[in-house]
This record gives sequence, C-alpha cells and structure tokens, in this order.
Amino acid sequence: MRRISHLHLTRFVRVLLDRKDRASMAVGLEVRVPFCDHRLVEYVYNTPWALKSYDGREKTLLREATADVLPRSVYDRVKSPYPSTQDPKYAAALQDQARDLLARTGHPVFDLVDPDRLRRPRNGRRR
Repeated sequence: MRRISHLHLTRFVRVLLDRKDRASMAVGLEVRVPFCDHRLVEYVYNTPWALKSYDGREKTLLREATADVLPRSVYDRVKSPYPSTQDPKYAAALQDQARDLLARTGHPVFDLVDPDRLRRPRNGRRR
C-alpha cells in the first residue's frame, strides 16, 4: 500500500491539482486544497496503513481527526471519486493495456500488480 500511495501522490495527485488549477483559473476562481498541505500529506503518508483504514472505510484517520468539528452528515458521507471517467473508450484502452501487460510475463509492473488478479474479471470468474 505504501508503494501505491507513493505512486498516487507523485503521479495522480499532480494531475488532479493541475486540472484544478487550470479549471479554476479559466473562470477566475482561487481554489484551496487544504488536505494537500505538504505537512499533512507527509504525516499521513508515514502513518501505518492499519491506522488509515482501521474500520474498513476510506479516509478513516481524517474522519476521526475531524469528528468533533464536522457535521455528522459530512463525517458519514461516502467518498465521491473524482474525476469520473465516463468515456467507454477509456475503459477499453485500459483493458487493452492490461492484456498487453499480461502477455509480457517479466514486466516490472508485476512487482506491484498480481497478474492473476488482473486476469480475473470484475465478477470474480477467471477469463
């Protein structure tokens, strides 16, 4: 999980912040992202995974740290993924890339990704 978190922070979050900057600047807004403060990110990154999701929910540590200042409706709110990719071509392109990777058994990505898991469709049956 630490490797995945590192990849997320160094790749995906940068893209999201860039999109946020471009979208907000395009309409003349200044948007703040308080949970991306480097001190908070570094602290949470170095926190053991078991503390981050001890109840099986996303953002457990953040929820509990802010429980006394958040309304219950916000505390209990289910995370809404952003950005949502609606284009079916995107999913098809990812599936094509996954098939290509599976054909290359020695690829370094398999240090991070279980090839058997990648072969399983979403409903759990093998292809």
